[in-house]
Parts: sequence; C-alpha cells; structure tokens
Amino acid sequence: MWSNWHHVLEAIKIIVSIGETLIGRLMIFDALNADWQTIAIHKDPTCEKH
Repeated sequence: MWSNWHHVLEAIKIIVSIGETLIGRLMIFDALNADWQTIAIHKDPTCEKH
C-alpha cells in the first residue's frame, strides 16, 4: 500500500515542482530493518533508444 502512495506523492512533487524528487535515484526499502535507502542511478550510455 505504501508503495502506491509513494508513487502518487512523487508524481505530485514533479508536477508542481516542489520538494526533492527521486529523479536519478532509486529508493530501496529494507523490510528486515524497516529502513529506507536511496542510491544514485545512471543511464547506461551503451543502451540504444527505441
């Protein structure tokens, strides 16, 4: 359930240009420790656009 709300809130932040978005980052939830972690992700320069 939280995942759905998280997507909605992220979309709202992007649409209204407020807050810090997750663009270029990946958020990971560790259920064992009930902890969130964010890591940077980068586009693969060898990947062709379709």
